[in-house]
Formats: sequence, structure tokens, C-alpha cells
Amino acid sequence: MPIGSSDQQKLIKQEKEMNKTKIAFITGINGQAGSYLAELLLSKQYEVHGMIRFRSSHHTSKIDHIIGDLRLHYGDVQDLSGLQLIFASLNEKISSNGNKYSRQFEIYHLAAQSHVGVSFRIPQYTMKTNACGTLNVLEAVRKVFVNGIDVRIYNATTSEVYGKVFETPQTETTRFNPRSPYACSKACAYFQCVNYRESKYRMFVSNGILFNHESERRGQMFVTRKITLAINQILDGNLKSLQLGNLDAKRDWSHARDMVNGMHLMLQADKAGDYVLSSDENHSVREFTTLAFKFVGIDIKWTGNGLNEIAKNVKNGRTLVVVNEKWCRPAEVDVLLGDSSKARRELGWKPTINFRNLVKMMVKHDCPSHFVDVKEEHVQQQNDKKLVLVTGGSGLVGCAIQKMAKEQGNERNFVFLSSKMCDLRDENAVDLMFEKYSPQIVIHLAAMVGGLFKNERNNLMMLAENVAMNQNVLKSAHKHNVEKLICCLSTCIYPNGMGQDGRMIFESDLHCGLPHQSNIGYAMAKRMMSVEVNLYNKEYGTNYFCVTPTNIFGQNDNFNLMDSHVIPGLIHKCYLAKEQNEKFVCCGSGKPLRQFIHSLDIAKLIISLMQMDGAYLKRKLENTQFNVTLCPPQSQELSIKDVAEKIAKNFNMNASDIEWDKTMSDGQYQKTASNEKLMELLPEFKFANFDYALKDTVEWFKKNYAEARK
Repeated sequence: MPIGSSDQQKLIKQEKEMNKTKIAFITGINGQAGSYLAELLLSKQYEVHGMIRFRSSHHTSKIDHIIGDLRLHYGDVQDLSGLQLIFASLNEKISSNGNKYSRQFEIYHLAAQSHVGVSFRIPQYTMKTNACGTLNVLEAVRKVFVNGIDVRIYNATTSEVYGKVFETPQTETTRFNPRSPYACSKACAYFQCVNYRESKYRMFVSNGILFNHESERRGQMFVTRKITLAINQILDGNLKSLQLGNLDAKRDWSHARDMVNGMHLMLQADKAGDYVLSSDENHSVREFTTLAFKFVGIDIKWTGNGLNEIAKNVKNGRTLVVVNEKWCRPAEVDVLLGDSSKARRELGWKPTINFRNLVKMMVKHDCPSHFVDVKEEHVQQQNDKKLVLVTGGSGLVGCAIQKMAKEQGNERNFVFLSSKMCDLRDENAVDLMFEKYSPQIVIHLAAMVGGLFKNERNNLMMLAENVAMNQNVLKSAHKHNVEKLICCLSTCIYPNGMGQDGRMIFESDLHCGLPHQSNIGYAMAKRMMSVEVNLYNKEYGTNYFCVTPTNIFGQNDNFNLMDSHVIPGLIHKCYLAKEQNEKFVCCGSGKPLRQFIHSLDIAKLIISLMQMDGAYLKRKLENTQFNVTLCPPQSQELSIKDVAEKIAKNFNMNASDIEWDKTMSDGQYQKTASNEKLMELLPEFKFANFDYALKDTVEWFKKNYAEARK
């Protein structure tokens, strides 16, 4: 490159700029995250300014060890004029010392009323501090910095904004559903930041959606710190027992030190954006408590349920933990689990302190005279279980499996994949997802699906998209050495007319003729997956299997009037007929017969098959092309007319309120499948009572009408 060229001059200018001192300003600098962030920035040679509220008592204990290196300002995020004065002084400092200071000025807005439980007692103050306080920071920046300084703002958001979650895990695109004044205030602040970024102001504002972050500096009112401090008090003889609220609440816990690294990386990015920061695994309050006691050499045993649940010392029987309703929230958030793929991919961020070490560090700090460094193998029983990746995790069967996993206490060993998390049609995206999670077991439920009329309209799309998804999943499963793969088929893919003569359909009949023309695209894609499963098993010795459910129904189904299956479509029609005081109009004659199976039964069966030895299952299914039909016996077959009348009854309607539109197609009259092979594998399995399962589905739809897929 020639000396004096414009490119070289630019590089020299950039190098000089990089060598200048950056100034950072932290609101909430004396909090847990603020103190770790200040340490990080000082280590990177920043000049660190922070804002603290004036108090007559000492409240800088978390930063006392570095206070001599900080520039502290008195102020309050609720005071706009005070913020403007502070920013004006920093603006002047940067502007008048261009040779010393970088033009990039970073603001980390962490100050908040951040206790969820307290927010129910002081909701107005919480909203003013968190929502209006954030607005004040944005407005102060907008009004003060008008001279070309590159101001970059980080805003601390929280996973609590997801509340009663719509999907698991939660990503940057997951819909918010806050369940506390704190979460509502943070959701408001989040959207204010997005607005200032995307409006004419074009401000560099990034939201960090942080899942729970703990440490030895966590406030003593927060549950993790409450646990570790209480254990020390119990062992010192100063406390009888630890009192907790919802032991089943699951959180995605990380160390605060890891989180502040992510905050800093967000403001070094080329453009602003929103990022989830999480460990991507969750644990219950019960798990945290059990592990914390292990690190003081005590094994505890849980007994009882709900408010009557207690934990006793295994050695002496002393009650160490009790549940107190006082500590239960008015509106609980049951499960939070993050997916930080975007931050890991775009920022190069990843956590360095795992759950076990987080608990260990906190107990060691708060129980110094009682701490026992337990070997890892004694505290990792849950982690020894195989990780299960479920595609279609937010669908009908995926939600049912999630419910069953939760009831069995091993939900954290599952990853429930939704279409928002990964487009299974994209081979590279699927490969990255397998690389990220390294699952030992995969349950492949995802598919482009629809009822009779959607299939008739979109056969080519059904073929192409389902073939792509299935091939990508199978290829990645093989590449990443998945131990067991279970793929979901459907009896609607069997040859047209089979079963109508009274002969049962068996697994070996799958390729004995063409499927019905109405769904040939979907059916052939599923058949090709069955062929691939067979070929992988024969050529590579894999343990891949197919399950073939009959007509599934249940909670979280697709209730769309045009594209749903029989039962959800009828439930939605009946709901509208009742609301509008009209006839319940059903398509066809009502004569066709079907074997209906509840989604929870499918979940139980799949989990049972998943837990079987792969080699044994392979031997048992070799003569059925590694396929097993999941259905109740023929004796439980019902006509569409029977089902419609049962649905009407659940809406307090009569059979006389039903009108049959016989101009519409019935589809195939009968396709009775055999469950002989299933009963051979699981002879003790009991299917749910249909009337009870139907009522459960109807009640769920009524309760969740606004959010249900329709």
C-alpha cells in the first residue's frame, strides 16, 4: 500500500481512535450486575462512571473494593433533569478532550426495582422506576448528545417478560406474556427501547433479555441467596428451617459475571439488536435447594405435596425446608428456559460457569465454615440422563410430551424445538441445531400437516416441504451419532381403501398400494421417511423407528376450521354455533368410523418406547419395517356422528342442534388399524377414557380460545 494513501490514513485514524480511553456510564452500578460490569470495564481500561441514589446509610458494599477507581454521581432514573445534567457534563468532557477520549460513549442502564414479589406490593413505584426511568434515560440521551458522539445504550430486560410462556425454550421472537408488575414494567421499557432504535431517532439501543443471573453478590431477598444464607443460619443454630414458596418453579440460572460479558459484547457490535442471554438449561427451586445442602454435606429427602411438602435431613430426620404460602406469588411463572443461540452466533458469547459451580460458589461464600466440596458425580444424577430433542415441540404431541416430562420430573432433559427456533427445511440450520444440543435421542414430530381440505389444495407443497424436513433430520441424526430416533407417521398414509372391507390395517401394509389422492403429497413424504428409516438401519445399524398414530386430539391442537383434523375442527364449529345461537353444521354424513387417541396417550407411548432398549425394539419391529401403530383397540372405534354428538353435549347442545352437510366429502369410510404389535410391546398400557379426554380438550379450548391455534 503506498505511503500516504487514503486507505492507510483511515487505518491510522482508526488505530488512534482505538487507543483512546472509552467512557462508560452505569446506572445501578452498586447492584450485583453493576459491580461485576464495573470490574470488567475497568479491566478493559475504561473510565467508568456510575450513578447511585443519595442515602444517609452506606450502600456501596458491592463496589467498595473498586470505589477509588470509579467516578460516582448522585442521581435517580426518575429524575430526568438530573440525568441531563450528568450526561451534559460527560458530553462536555468527551467533546473537549478529543485527543484523550473515544467518541464511543457507552451507557449501561441496569437500575431497576427488580424484585418480582415486591413489585406486587409497590406496583406504581416499580412502573415509575423501570418503565419511566428507562424513558428518562432515552430522552436525556436524545436531548443532550447532539454533537456526533456515538452513544450506545444497553437496556437490561428480563426473562420474566415471557411470563406464562407460549413456547419453550424462549427466544428473541417469543411473544411476551408478563405475569407481574415487574415484568409488565420491563416489557414496557423493552418496547420503548425498540421504538427509539427504529424511529427517526435511530439510536443505538440494545435490549439484553437476561435469564436469572445469580452470584455471591445477589440481594438477600432473592430466592437463591435466601437459600444459601438460610443454610448457614440453620447450621449455626440461628434458624429452625428454610421457608420457600413454589418449589416446582424452574429457572434458567447463570452467573452474573457471565451476563455482564454479554452486555459489553452487545455494545461492541456493528449494529444494535436484542439478545437473549441464558445457560439454555433450567432447574427447579427444589433442585437448587437439594444441591446447596449437598455442598454442606447434608442429603435431604423431599416428602409431601404442594403446601405440605417438606425436606428432611436423611441422617437424623430433622425438617430443614418447609413450604410457606406467604412466599408464593399471586401469579406464578412456572417454567423459564432460554435459547441464547443468537448471542452465541452473532456476539461469540457463551457462559463459562455452569449450574453446579454457581451453587458451589454461592454456598462456599455464604457457608464458609460448613462448606464441603462434593465430587461432581455425586450431584449429577439428573445430568446422567440422555438429552432428548423433540421436533414439533410446540405442537399437539410435542406439548403433550412436554407435559408428561414435567410430571415425571425430567423436563430439563428435553429440548422442545419449535419452527421459530429452527427451520427444518434448511439443512444447515438443522445441522447447527444438532451440533448445539448433541442429543442422544430424537423424537421427530414436526411436519407440514392439515386436514382433508388443506391436503387437497396443497399436495405439491406437502410433498416438497415434508420430504425436506424429514431428510434433514435423518441426515443430521446420523451425522451426529444419535442413539435412537423415533419418527411420526400417520394411518392416513396407508393405501386407499385398505380397511374398508373389514380387514384390519397392519404395519406391513404401508407400501401395498397408493394412498388416497386427497393427501398423496403428505402421504408419500411420510412413506419416504419410513423407507429412509429402514435403509439407515440396514446400512448403518442405527436404531431408528417409526410410530403411526391414528386420529390424535387433545390440548394445543390446531383448531382452524379449514385446516384442522376432525375433532378440533368440530369443537371450534360447535363453539361458534353455541356463541352465535346457530345450528352446529358438520360436513358429510357422519357415518365414517375412526380410532381416536388422546395426545397424552401418544406422549406416554412414545416416552415408553423411547425408554426401551434399542436393540430389543429393533428385533421386535424388524418384521414391521421398524414401525408400530399407536391406536386403541377396534372396540373403541367411533363414528364422526358419535363424536359430534358428544362434543355438542359438552356445549350443552343436543343432537337435534346438529345439521349434516352431505354435499361435503366423507373421505374414506373406515380404516381400522391393528394395535397387536403395540400390545405385544406394552401389554399393560391403558388408554384414556374417550369421554373424559374429549371433555378435557373442549374445556381447554374454551379457556384458551383467544390464544388457541385457529
